[in-house]
Amino acid sequence: MIYEFQSKNDFSAGASLIVNIPQQELDKNALYTISADKPEFIVPFRYRSVDGEIEFVYQIGSLSPLQFLPASYLAKEYAQLWLSILGPLLECGDWFMKPYSFVLSSQQLYYDENKKTVCYVYIPSNQDCSDCDTLKEMVAEVASSISVDDSCLENKVLRMIMKDFNPKDFLQMLRPYVIESAQPAAPTTFPAPVLPVSESVSPAYTQSDNPSPEPTFDGSNENAIHSQGEIIINIPADKKTQKNEAINDNSLLMRIKEPKKPKTKESFISRVKRAAQQEVIIG
Repeated sequence: MIYEFQSKNDFSAGASLIVNIPQQELDKNALYTISADKPEFIVPFRYRSVDGEIEFVYQIGSLSPLQFLPASYLAKEYAQLWLSILGPLLECGDWFMKPYSFVLSSQQLYYDENKKTVCYVYIPSNQDCSDCDTLKEMVAEVASSISVDDSCLENKVLRMIMKDFNPKDFLQMLRPYVIESAQPAAPTTFPAPVLPVSESVSPAYTQSDNPSPEPTFDGSNENAIHSQGEIIINIPADKKTQKNEAINDNSLLMRIKEPKKPKTKESFISRVKRAAQQEVIIG
């Protein structure tokens, strides 16, 4: 069935195509399905009943005619373009659409720059508006208007079009070019964080039945854990680095250590008091 289109240009809405089909030829299953869930590969449309006919208005708007796209492509872009052109003909059954209800004309193929998809004019009619010969003619016209930097790929395309053209086999041949051209992203690795000792120290006050031995302060362990009753001073990583450098100059940090006294038996409380008085931190 050949349907005649009328072109219309509106200043606010842009270009549009209008076609009328008899109401008895309407494919209601396809129309209701694509009205509720519009596929990305068809030109947006609206419809109304007029004198026993259904009028369809296809809004071209910002869509670009496919024939105005660049003529030369990289292998991946070339293969992806063909997938966008022929893929809808194999997927349309999910919407109760028929391949030959698409208007298969290279002059009425459009490209959506935002979605990166090829858009067809689809007529939801029980009567086919295209056939196999129309499809082969459209594919041959598209192939003659675009080229690819891979001569081997281009020859494969032309041979398959000149032979018994089959959309499924044609796309099967092209898919490896899309997959092989996609470069997997390199995994991002991060070094394990190095935490300063002060972030993992025990609580300042600990309880124990057996008191720990008296710590010594010779400057080798800045973050030593004191026994019960003492106060721990945690030095952040950046300040600690600065103070360690200052220790070498003997200018910022001084630790005064009393000479050792002979060990004598003393009570636990006396030991704690003596340990608290031995450390004097200046800085």
